[in-house]
Amino acid sequence: MTEATKDGKMPPYVSPEFEGRTDDIRVSRIESDKIPGGQVVVIYFNSIGGRGKPEVFEWSGQEAGKMDEYEAKLLALIKEEFGDYPVVIASVPPHAGTLYAFGNPNAQQSEVNPYKLATLHVSDMSAKQESADMPALIGCPQDLEVLAAETRLWLKANTLEDYANASRDSNKIRAEMNKPNKVSGMFQVE
Repeated sequence: MTEATKDGKMPPYVSPEFEGRTDDIRVSRIESDKIPGGQVVVIYFNSIGGRGKPEVFEWSGQEAGKMDEYEAKLLALIKEEFGDYPVVIASVPPHAGTLYAFGNPNAQQSEVNPYKLATLHVSDMSAKQESADMPALIGCPQDLEVLAAETRLWLKANTLEDYANASRDSNKIRAEMNKPNKVSGMFQVE
């Protein structure tokens, strides 16, 4: 177990196995009778390098066309299961992933619902949770930075169109997700 320093703070923990990057960001619109202008879906195709298994953790280790096939299946799943949400964000390395469904931005409080993808194999993709009281984990540095970046864009946008057309900087996101102590540093009490 890691010991606290003299000032009571935990020293930074840097996983030698985490080298995150965003390989591609794709923004799509899904037509909807419930949402004027259609739903906005943002997919972050993330990879985790340095783990020695690029065929599992990196999009560059996947066969050609896998990202496009995955995107099509994910968009179909989102349309079917998340059609009431104006914005859905997906943070997806090849081996796992999380969907964030954003509620009404005009409400006093906008809900953000995380859904852990049970599997990302395109043949049996599902976002069903094992039980309603079992929340998805939000703790991966990639997920935290994707959610933070998209929340900032969502709050700045006046319309769904503004949000869909907002500039997204994968280099800035990569720099933030790879900062030492990313997860525990966010919850550090001063």
